[in-house]
Amino acid sequence: MFLILTCGFLLKPTSLYAAPPTPTPNARAALREVDAQIQQLQQEITGTVTIARHPTLGTVRLVQISPGSDLLAGQSLTAAEANSSTMLSAKAELFFTEYGALFGLDPAVTTLAVAAETAESYGYRRLTYQEQYQGIPVFGGELHSHFDNNGQLTAVNGVTVAAQELLTAKLNPTPTLRAEDAMAIASAGVASQLTKADGLTTTGSATLVATTATLYIYQTGLVQGNPGRLHLAYQVEVRDPQHGVREFVFVDAHTGVILDQFTGVHALEREVSEGNLANVVWDEGSGHSDPIPNGWASGSSDQVKAWN
Repeated sequence: MFLILTCGFLLKPTSLYAAPPTPTPNARAALREVDAQIQQLQQEITGTVTIARHPTLGTVRLVQISPGSDLLAGQSLTAAEANSSTMLSAKAELFFTEYGALFGLDPAVTTLAVAAETAESYGYRRLTYQEQYQGIPVFGGELHSHFDNNGQLTAVNGVTVAAQELLTAKLNPTPTLRAEDAMAIASAGVASQLTKADGLTTTGSATLVATTATLYIYQTGLVQGNPGRLHLAYQVEVRDPQHGVREFVFVDAHTGVILDQFTGVHALEREVSEGNLANVVWDEGSGHSDPIPNGWASGSSDQVKAWN
C-alpha cells in the first residue's frame, strides 16, 4: 500500500506567544489583582501548586495542584456527588467565584457557561466553560476545570479576554450588519483569493457557499500572540466541497470589514495506491468518500481498514 500526500497551500504557522505589549494603567491594575490572587491562592491551598501565566496577556493560564490534593479542599464531594455533573459544575463555579481574577474574570462584566463535559482516562472528567459578554460568546475564551475520580478539582486552565479590556472597548453588542450581508462579504473575499494557481477556475468559485454566521466577541491578533482591538464580529464558514475549500472568515458586525481568516482543511491531497503507484484505488482530489467504505475498489475488509 502506498499513501501519497500532495502538498497544497497552508497558512504560515505562527507562535502563540509574543512579547507582551506595554500595559495600560487599567491593565496594570488588573495585573496587580492577579498578583494578589496568586498570593492568596498559595496561602490558602494545601499542597504543591503550579501556576503558569500567559506571557502576552499576563493573566494565569494554568493552576494545577499536586496529585491527591484539591484546589478547593474545603469542598470535598461524596462518591455519589463526584459522579454528578451538577455538583462538579457547582464546585468549579465556586472556584471561579473565589479566584476568577486569576484569569481576568469579573462576574459583573462576563459570565461563564458550561459548553462541554468530557470523560477522560481513569475516571477523570473535564468541564469546559465558554466566556460570554452580554450573552455573546468570546471567541477563544474558554476555561477547563479538571476533576479526578474522587471529585477533587486538580487543575484549571485556559484563556479569557480580561473583563477590564471588554469594558474599555465599549463594544456595541447589537450588530448593525445583517448575518446575510456578512456571509456575502465573506464569500466574496474567499472567491477573490482563489485563482487558477490554486487549481480552481473562475467557474468553480461560483460554487462557494457560506453555511453559517455566528456572532462572537473577537480580539484580533490573539492567536498570533499580539492581542489587538476587540470587535463584535461574525464568524462565517465558507465552503466549496467540490474543491476542498473550507474557510472561517471573521467579519466586523458593524463595519463589514474582514478582520481575520483561518483555513479549516488540511493542505494535503491524499491518494492511496495498491500494489504499485499507478494503481490508484482512492483519490481525495476526485471526491472519493472519506473514510473509504467497505468493498471500495474490490478491497477486502483488511485492505480497507489499512487504507483508512
